[in-house]
Amino acid sequence: MSNTNKYINKTFNYIKNIFLVRKCKLLTSENEFNIIKETNNLNSNTKFLFNTKCCNIEKLMRIHCFVKQPRSDICKDCQNKLNKIKIYKNCNIIEYDSYKYFTNLLINFDIIKTKEGCRFDLAIKDKNINEDKYLQIQLKSTVKKGNDGSYSFTLHNNNYQNGIICLICCSDNKIWILDGAINKNNKKISIGNNSTKYSKYEVNKDNINNVLLKFYNDKEKFSKETCLTPINIYQQREQKYMKLREDKMKYLQIIYPEIEGQCYDLMINGYKVQDKIIGKRSDRKNSYTIGLYRNNGRKNYRCYTKGDNDFYWFWHDDSSLFYVIKEEELIKLKYVQEDNNLDNKRIQLTFSYNDSPIKTLLNKNVYDYNDPELESKLNKLF
Repeated sequence: MSNTNKYINKTFNYIKNIFLVRKCKLLTSENEFNIIKETNNLNSNTKFLFNTKCCNIEKLMRIHCFVKQPRSDICKDCQNKLNKIKIYKNCNIIEYDSYKYFTNLLINFDIIKTKEGCRFDLAIKDKNINEDKYLQIQLKSTVKKGNDGSYSFTLHNNNYQNGIICLICCSDNKIWILDGAINKNNKKISIGNNSTKYSKYEVNKDNINNVLLKFYNDKEKFSKETCLTPINIYQQREQKYMKLREDKMKYLQIIYPEIEGQCYDLMINGYKVQDKIIGKRSDRKNSYTIGLYRNNGRKNYRCYTKGDNDFYWFWHDDSSLFYVIKEEELIKLKYVQEDNNLDNKRIQLTFSYNDSPIKTLLNKNVYDYNDPELESKLNKLF
């Protein structure tokens, strides 16, 4: 029997089950199905109407396309969201590979990788200099040449006058280094096969250290603390509590992810942990808020889902209290989703300590970083 006729003897329940196993609801009725079968029109190209599993959107599709295509069970908007997520994850991996390739070439410099939210990606210091003076560097990467044979780099923020810009294509081992001040008004850089205004900035593994040393001597330099300070006040606040934990809880084995854009902020003794700060609302008395959502790319957000983290660590912004809550406890209260429904939804937890469904949960998992028994308590948890 040909692939076209493989459905000719199938029953309505058989077709219905094809959609059910992928959490979709068949809308084509049994009477409509019987008419299709009686007129000998039941085959692989027969179209069926169904509701998608994501948003219950009606969708008309050939049965063989539904079976073969892995994303046929979701709507077009959710397919686009998945594509954005994939691009976002791939970009983070490309950036990490570029960072490793670039830093492995630097033999004459001490290197610090900056935190998320800082203006520049890294900073370097001449190993022969004892002073706390670092040159800031912004990395931009591309995976390969475009169809026109040119390398294209996008600068989402072109305020790099206080440092230098390094353009990298790892697949071709190409690097260009230019002063951030000369690129002040450009948000996109294209470098073609033929000579362009950027061609003169190309370097190689033999001269890259000398080129960077010249920039180091000529450009303004900054302290390590300045280089590691995020430009956003909220990210500065997050960094403040990261340092507090490092200083007061040295007994914890903390590892930060090398690749940015992960679901978790750190790992403690092998457990994935997400940091959040409880902020006090200015428009409501004795009311607090926590944002339980993550970034999936530029202007694209989603809730946390099962498996993203093992623990959620909530810092209290105006006291020494903090809360460490297991993922499954937040799933029970639907603050973390059981599965990823591709909704662009953000969960903003707003509550009062006097009357709130989360009050019991917080009180059960409260800690104080000034508690002399804190080490013993956290070691039982992690």
